[in-house]
Order: sequence, then structure tokens, then C-alpha cells
Amino acid sequence: MTEGVSIGHTAFKVKDMLGTIKIIEELLGFHVGRRKGDGEIPSSVWFKEGLQLVHDPNFEGPEGRLHHLGILVTNRDAMAQECKRRGLSEVRPYWYALPDGVVLEFLEK
Repeated sequence: MTEGVSIGHTAFKVKDMLGTIKIIEELLGFHVGRRKGDGEIPSSVWFKEGLQLVHDPNFEGPEGRLHHLGILVTNRDAMAQECKRRGLSEVRPYWYALPDGVVLEFLEK
């Protein structure tokens, strides 16, 4: 095994950049650290917590997009309730699809 190698961030394509930024900030409490691109809709954003969104308004996937993102939380039942309150689609227990199709899996810390 190579010493000192780790994942710096995970990136996935989204059609609705502003909507996805909003839900990632509100639901997960992540913070945008850097934006790329001019205008209201950035071409990419990097969250300080290790997630990158790449704007692709023509993306029809699912090939080429991340399968799912595992998120560690202290109370996954509470997070599941919050997802349901927001109207997110439940894929299976503790797995919820964001409006753009990205799936979040909530794992208990």
C-alpha cells in the first residue's frame, strides 16, 4: 500500500446546480469553500467537507455519475425524518434521492 494516499474529494454531475447546493447546505450543513465560473450558476463548487458538484444541465445519467454518497451522521433516524419532511424519495431505508437523482446513504457514526 502506498503511504499518504487518500481521497481529496468526491465529485458528481448535477443538472440543478443551485437547487443541489441549497439542499446540501441545508440538509447536511456543508459549506461551500470554492466556486468556479462566472455568473449566477457556477460551473463547479467545492464544499469544505470534501464534496464537489459539477454543473451539467444536459446530464441524463445515471452512467458517469456517482452511484451514491455515504454520509456519516450521529442520528440516522432523525436524518431520515428530515429527508421525508423535505419530500425526498426514499430509495430504501436510510437511502434518499435528491431531486437531481443523487442518492445519499446515511450511516450511523
